[in-house]
Parts: sequence; C-alpha cells; structure tokens
Amino acid sequence: MAGIVIALPKRIYVSACLICCVYAFNMTNKFATLNLKKTLIGLYSMQYCVSLCTGFLEHLSTHNYYSRGFMGVTQYRRYALTGGIGSGKSTVARMFRDLGAVIIDADAISRELMEPGQEVLARTVNLFGESVLNADGTLNRARLAERIFAHDAERKKLNAIVHPKVRARASEIVDDAVNSPSFSGIIIDDIPLLVETQRAAEFDAVIAVQTDLPIRLERLSKYRNMSYAEAQARISAQATDQQRSAIARWVITNSGSRDDTQAQVQKVWDELRAEV
Repeated sequence: MAGIVIALPKRIYVSACLICCVYAFNMTNKFATLNLKKTLIGLYSMQYCVSLCTGFLEHLSTHNYYSRGFMGVTQYRRYALTGGIGSGKSTVARMFRDLGAVIIDADAISRELMEPGQEVLARTVNLFGESVLNADGTLNRARLAERIFAHDAERKKLNAIVHPKVRARASEIVDDAVNSPSFSGIIIDDIPLLVETQRAAEFDAVIAVQTDLPIRLERLSKYRNMSYAEAQARISAQATDQQRSAIARWVITNSGSRDDTQAQVQKVWDELRAEV
C-alpha cells in the first residue's frame, strides 16, 4: 500500500502495520526535485504518515521521532546543545540531565573511542603517527590538539574518522533511552562542533551556550592549564558565538552566577517539555 507524501525528515523511528513507500525530497526545493531513494516506513495509521512527513499538523514537528517497542510507540524530541570551548556547555548539559533529559555527549563518546585497542585510535595513529601517543599507548590529547588546531586539513581528516563512529554510538544510546520506562521524551545531543559539521537540520531545535570571552579564557587557563595564546587559538579555530546563535532557538548566557544559568536552563526545559 503506497502513501503519498510531500517531504520526509532525515530520521524517523517508527514501526507498525501500515507500510508506505516514501520518496524523500531535496529539501532545498522539496516540491520540485525528487531524491529517488525509497524508504520503507511502518506506520500505525495514515494520519501518522501525513503528520510525520509533512509537518502540517501543528502539534507535530517535522522532526518528531517515533520508536516502537513491545509496549507501544514512543514519541520523543531531539535537540542539539552547542557552545564554544570554555563556555560551560558541559555544565549546562548536566543541568538538563538532572531535570530528566537524556544527554548524548559527543566529547565523552569521542574519548571512549580513543581508548587503547579501539579502531578509531588505531586509525588516528596511522594518520598522525605515534608521536600523538603517550609512552603507555594512550592518546596524548594535548599533542594531538596542537596538530589539528594548527592545520585545518588535518582536523578535517580526524573528524572524518571520529564523527561517523560517534553518530553510530549515539544511535545506540537513543535506542536504549526510548525503551526505558522513565524516559522523559527529550534527548539532547551535546555537540561542540554543530555549526562546523552542519548538523543543525537533524534536530528539532538548537540550544546555544554563550559566555563572555574573558571568562572563557580564564576558565581554559585555570581548568585546562592553557596559556592565553593557546586558549585564544582554540577558540578562534571554532565557530563564533554569532554563528551559533544564528542557528539556535534558545541562547543560554553562562557569564553570571550558577543560579542565573540554572534559571535559564529551567525556562528552556519547561518549553521543551511542552513540546513533547
């Protein structure tokens, strides 16, 4: 049985008894250009098909995700959290986690993938040489950072190795989360390089964390033992706050007290909960 649709989000998790043959459109001109990739999607009803694929029903965003387990269909939303180095993004992520969000930490996953014995570490060593390793075979992150932040081409090569593996692991975390009875319906991906990797369109919306430059420099010096020049270079190698705010629905300012940041997080959380 074929269903007629207008546009298909990049990722939908669904399963059921009505099978629809769907054609994905080129989103830059979705009414004119067909991407002839067929995608089979199982849906409970044609109502789900129309609302998922068109976003015409106000209560459903184009990027709503669905997952079917043994207990039925789970609807959830997925957001991206981004911010520059030293912005306190990880602190904000923990605040969201404490409120009930499932956090997918791209940095933490990357660290796991760079442990001895992992394929990603082996490929990194093949690319940069054993000089990026410590004597015990672990990754010397500071040495690798010096290489990639000074050479844009090498940074892109490293990202090409790491990012696909990070996304695969993130998908596993999502699958586990949606089957949990305590799932809040909100998943937040902590992605420092969201602008650089051009992934904003994959999410329902973006939350950006911004902090005044002097505070970021102070944090990097105090907590990461970076010199002023090194900290400035790391910040300059990333997207600007203006670029992040341009793709964000919410901007959390993390230059004040912890209580002030917590209040902003709570406000955003209340709005996220209202969308689920």
